Amino acid sequence: MSSSTHRVQLLRAPEAGPRSGTAALALARALGIPRADAALLLSAAPRVLPRGLPLDAAQRLLETLRAAGADGSVLEAPASGSRCAEHPSLEDEGPCEICGARICAVCVLARGARRCGTCEGRLARSRRFQRLRVAVLLTGLCVALIWGFSVQRQRDARTTWTRPLRVAVVLLGEDDPAAQVLRDGMPRLEAWFAREHLRYRPEGLKQPVQFQVFGPVRPEAPLPWPEDSSSGWLARLSYARTLQGALAPLDATVDLEPRAYDARLYVVVESGTSGTFAEGVGATGGELGLVRARVQGEDATLALTALAHELLHCLGATDKYDAQGHAMLPQGLVAPELAPVLPQQQAEVMVGEVPLEAAAGRLPNSLDELAVGPHTAAEVRWAAQ
Repeated sequence: MSSSTHRVQLLRAPEAGPRSGTAALALARALGIPRADAALLLSAAPRVLPRGLPLDAAQRLLETLRAAGADGSVLEAPASGSRCAEHPSLEDEGPCEICGARICAVCVLARGARRCGTCEGRLARSRRFQRLRVAVLLTGLCVALIWGFSVQRQRDARTTWTRPLRVAVVLLGEDDPAAQVLRDGMPRLEAWFAREHLRYRPEGLKQPVQFQVFGPVRPEAPLPWPEDSSSGWLARLSYARTLQGALAPLDATVDLEPRAYDARLYVVVESGTSGTFAEGVGATGGELGLVRARVQGEDATLALTALAHELLHCLGATDKYDAQGHAMLPQGLVAPELAPVLPQQQAEVMVGEVPLEAAAGRLPNSLDELAVGPHTAAEVRWAAQ
């Protein structure tokens, strides 16, 4: 009897059924591997089985496989000098593509790649971590999208004008005559909004905006004011967080619940003898507006104009003045249909200046000289685009 090493070449696997189980069991015993691994080798026919056997053992294995419905032959083959690291009874088929450890046919078939069990485990853990990270990121994105959609839907609902808007006005500063003048002026601003709203919607709300005044309250530190509206989104996000942190204690001091209002306007009120002054800032479509105003005597026209301007910003209106602060034509006009178009009789609220001639105008003397132009009316959905 020859002492050379032989291998069984499996040409055809047995059909599925009881006999395939018999073939897998015989192959497992002959090769010294688990039955599941033997079944895997059978399913990969045709192939040469990865272990050299004495001739008589190879022939007996082939007879058993044929009796179970398989087919093959016995080949004389030299013995391999190396073994699989995971299946020591099997001869290797090369190195792991990652670490170089010796692997066999069972390893390759089980993993669909030339990888050892250790490297496959690391890759599996890496894939699980990657899937978990992606799942967490997707969940966070979905939550952010749902929250953003909900917020945007609530903001859009403000300009359906099916109910009065609730607007909180928080006065910041001393409890002095200037603050009282501004407080007393809020009913006039409500009446102005009613007049302008009904001008575009005669059957609309009789009181489209309701102001509730809080304060005055004195901040512990000056409110942060944006320095550059063209800053990147990271700078804007940082500013928004800083502003929210500054406003939260003020809201708590005056018992203001932000979610109860469609918009909030914070007014830094100054008393003075050097004339009136007002400026504001607010994000288009947002919920917050900041105003700085100096009130002299009983004149609160500029401060009320700034409040109307910033509230309309919150509702989606855009600025309609150029870099020099003059009205852009025709969107910055209350009556663009006039011929000649200049001078105008009223200031467009998103400009704040009565245009007299090109690049020239004057401040309104009262709310009677302030109005909402057709372009702004379309932006806040008082009129069709």
